[in-house]
Amino acid sequence: MAKRGTFLKSAFLVFVAGAATACSLSSSRQAYIRISLPAAQAPRFATSSLLAGTAPASALSATGLADFQCFGVNVTGPEIAPNPLYPTCSGPDLPYVGIQGGFAPIDGGTIDLEVPAGVQRLVQLYAVETQPGLGCPSITNEVMSRFGSPEISTPVLVGSATTDVLGDTSVTIRASFDPANPRPMDCAGGTVPPIPSPSPSPSPSPEPAVATHYQVADFSGNSASSTQYVGACKELKIVTLDASNSQVPVSSAFTVQLGTTPASGGFFSDANCLTPVTSVTIPVASDSGMFYFKDNAQETFSLALTSASPLTFDGHSVTVLPALVAGEIPTSVAVHSGYVYWSDSIDWGALTSSVKKVLASGGTVTTLASNIAYTASLAVDSVHVYWMDNGSLNRVPVGGGTVIPLASGYSTNIVVDATDVYFAFSPSGIQKVPTSGGSTVVIEPETVVGAAPFAIALNASEIFWTNWGGALRKIPLGGGTISDLGTGIYASALAATSTHVYWADFNGISRIPVSGGASERLASGQAKCFAMDGTFIYWADMRNVWKTPLDGGTSTVLQAGLETSYSQNGSVSSYCLAVDATSVYLAAKTGLYKIPK
Repeated sequence: MAKRGTFLKSAFLVFVAGAATACSLSSSRQAYIRISLPAAQAPRFATSSLLAGTAPASALSATGLADFQCFGVNVTGPEIAPNPLYPTCSGPDLPYVGIQGGFAPIDGGTIDLEVPAGVQRLVQLYAVETQPGLGCPSITNEVMSRFGSPEISTPVLVGSATTDVLGDTSVTIRASFDPANPRPMDCAGGTVPPIPSPSPSPSPSPEPAVATHYQVADFSGNSASSTQYVGACKELKIVTLDASNSQVPVSSAFTVQLGTTPASGGFFSDANCLTPVTSVTIPVASDSGMFYFKDNAQETFSLALTSASPLTFDGHSVTVLPALVAGEIPTSVAVHSGYVYWSDSIDWGALTSSVKKVLASGGTVTTLASNIAYTASLAVDSVHVYWMDNGSLNRVPVGGGTVIPLASGYSTNIVVDATDVYFAFSPSGIQKVPTSGGSTVVIEPETVVGAAPFAIALNASEIFWTNWGGALRKIPLGGGTISDLGTGIYASALAATSTHVYWADFNGISRIPVSGGASERLASGQAKCFAMDGTFIYWADMRNVWKTPLDGGTSTVLQAGLETSYSQNGSVSSYCLAVDATSVYLAAKTGLYKIPK
């Protein structure tokens, strides 16, 4: 790569949107921040020494912005507390670790954050170098321990801006990097300074609205009914609302007594549902109070909340389906012939995981396989359930029986048709094995360094896959000539029809014709997993399930506040969502959920 100048600049756009309808927001409100790099500037970052195969050293090796692959964000300011996971992170320009997001691709990626609305929000942009094919890991879940390693360089500050988050606004951050004077985030030592004191609002707030009623809501404020499995610990909150259904703080402390009809459900103060509570108090000047609910029976129930206050309660109903074992986290889900199948994990690497099924309408849970170390993916046909178990492709009859290993190796994605199971083994390429058992056939030995296959999909005549190098490729089912459909595609999940290949990545949901051509973005957001019927695409980001027309259009939130579950490496499982004719099934951190379409 040609040597670039020592000081490069490019404009990052930071869009800040207040969550309420008022132009001025109190600090108890939440707001949303979106950080994005305009696509028009993506070519400036399209090539780098790393993409050419040069691994980052522990010390920073970048000579300009073009050498970075990913960017993250840290937001601090009044009422934003230090992150307790990283109390020792410091740096010449880092006040403390507050609310973080990313990392996302630097060539057009976006990051969405939820922060308390208020004044003097410091938004800091950080950039890192990564190994080819590694993608952009999570800034909060896994990379803190690996910063400065041969895989991920130490993050450096490339831009910042201070803004008041009081309503809809936008801020431009001019990104720059001087290799002679890098500004690293140091997580090896240091202390967290006190949180800055709030500064007065630059403009008077309007007369406060008066709370007239309250209701129970999901985490994000969605009041629609949802479906929850027995034993799952559901995160809920009591919110106080004005006459227009906008959240408003109460003028005095407000206590709600918790109950259910029938009375088999229990209420708790913690996310593990271990400490029982009988009430929730909303503090003065606050508009919500958190609690957790768990039901150990299969039933439809209504919450029976009461209060001495004159505020009116708006009801909330939930349908509960079968149980999860305590500590169980679903990792993959599939649906076939009226049954929901899922794999779970309780302790990564230990022989505590299992594959289970239950009627989609509820009923008794059947364990099909147990003593599994880890399940990364799941597929079902009319005869068998197939999954990957820590280096082995296995099957078991859908009615239960003997577990049969079909192939050895490791794959994060598998698909099945009428005769074969197809899998993307790393680094052995695209392979298949008969569903009835037999010899493994290598369809394409994708063994080029940095080009190992990852996501995989089928239609009636071709196999499609993405590799760690960012290429989208295809080959006939029986083998033959490989065709390249696109580059720079780091998909977490893939699907194919007779006309298009669809994928999910940090930018949203996209598609490209199976015959080749221009790709198109159908939905924007940090898409993690998705499934389709003949009309819509259903997809999940970190906390919401969305619904988008198959050919693109307006995306709507189908269910909010359900945090998607994680795979072994800390990323969201690409098999976390499935659909049937009436419902969407989500593997979430708190359980399995059935959501009406």
